[in-house]
Amino acid sequence: MLVEQGHPQPVAPARPPDEAISRRVLLGIDRLLGRPSSPIILPSDSLYAQGQQESVGAATQQALTIQLGRHVSRRDFLVGAGAAAAIGTFLLYEGGLVADSVLEAVDREGQKAWDRCNVPPAVFFDRYGEKLGKIRLATTFIPEDWDSWDGKHNIKPALQELKTIVEDLGIRNIRIGVRWENAIGKDGKFDFSFYEPFFRYCFDKKVRICLNIGLKTCGYPEIFVPDHILVNPGNPPDGATITLDSDIVHRAFDYFHQLLSYLSSHFSEEQLALIETVQPENEPFVSYGKKRWTMDQEYIKEFAKLCSSYLPKARILVNDNAWNFLNRDKAPNLVAEMTQNGDDRWDYGVNYYFAVPQIEEFLRMVPFLSDNFRKKLARLDPLILGKVFSYIPPLSFDNIRDLAKRVGFPIRVSEGQAEHFNGVLLRDGKEPGDSLTGYQYLFYMVAEHVANLNQQRVIEISTWKASQLARKMRTGQLTPDDRGMIEVTQRLTGKAA
Repeated sequence: MLVEQGHPQPVAPARPPDEAISRRVLLGIDRLLGRPSSPIILPSDSLYAQGQQESVGAATQQALTIQLGRHVSRRDFLVGAGAAAAIGTFLLYEGGLVADSVLEAVDREGQKAWDRCNVPPAVFFDRYGEKLGKIRLATTFIPEDWDSWDGKHNIKPALQELKTIVEDLGIRNIRIGVRWENAIGKDGKFDFSFYEPFFRYCFDKKVRICLNIGLKTCGYPEIFVPDHILVNPGNPPDGATITLDSDIVHRAFDYFHQLLSYLSSHFSEEQLALIETVQPENEPFVSYGKKRWTMDQEYIKEFAKLCSSYLPKARILVNDNAWNFLNRDKAPNLVAEMTQNGDDRWDYGVNYYFAVPQIEEFLRMVPFLSDNFRKKLARLDPLILGKVFSYIPPLSFDNIRDLAKRVGFPIRVSEGQAEHFNGVLLRDGKEPGDSLTGYQYLFYMVAEHVANLNQQRVIEISTWKASQLARKMRTGQLTPDDRGMIEVTQRLTGKAA
């Protein structure tokens, strides 16, 4: 437990009240589905005291005892996901005292974490500085955000923004997504001229780069494939899984070869060493964005092999979304497989968003929910949800953390929520990116629930916030929260005076 320095970890009571609430939910599911009951003992590493017993249904018992320490079968994960879906159904359709009590338990844990972060930066670092000192802050930089298209790209504002990020905020770890549609010229041939100034600046300043390339790259709507290729009738349909046999993959690999060949032939070995990580595809197992494509694991392996043939020293990042419960096994199991096969360059990345507008949009469509019930549902944090239901593997992040510890691969936060997100509001009524408390909450929760800080020397956290701060710093339009977030950022990067 991340606690204030100098204060001992509080001892949990023998039977926390939330345990009975969670068990009542599971018993309710059994009754709801008409399943027989059989005894089960919850795992000793759950939030609850060891040795407590209760009767739950046999199918639920199977879901609760799945372990992610080995390569978990798809069937087992679907069983666990089914249990999670049953909980959701029970909460929505039963409502009442039990459902509200469970949400209250989750919401209460979220409020406790929030309150710990609702302090000035100096106090925050005084309390938690030891663990925060192991965070390596990174950011995602998208030069296209400054694109003023008039027949050519105007890169000056974007380049100045990058300089502010590096030289004023002190961030020296940058993820850049190279979008296929902007890496070709009007003649349809490969053209790196738009991105080259940004890469040369990073190389000159010894900035470490995470290179994101693929059919899906960072930034909504994720698919930035040239139009003349995207309209090919032979392409996979929306929502399909991309495999090595997909027609678009053959054309994509030709482009990947051109891009990687250009980098390896136009930059020195010393410069290329600064491309510390290659990320083949963004959230490859998450159905999201323009085409909602997901990627086959064999495709990712082959893509990573191609990247390594040009950048043999670069690490390979495979990331996932903390809300991707149904496919949560794919990314960590792939990284575990490659690590166990002797390739220790693979990292698992989680995109951690704790305030998601899609949840609020869905809840507005459910008329029978009370305002209080709806409010609690909308504030669900996937990491806290996984703690309360730690015995359901698709929900719990602890299983992934334990797998990483046993197999020996690093975890990083490839995206941490610190920017505006479709008007969603945090507990203080402010949007992510406008809230100092929300910014500190991100780092607190990662140190508390994601990082293996006793095993990893550092954990990298990448946010989108740096670009927003850099723009405000240049215009002088800084709020008190902005100034606090700048202080937090500079303390994390060592830039603070």
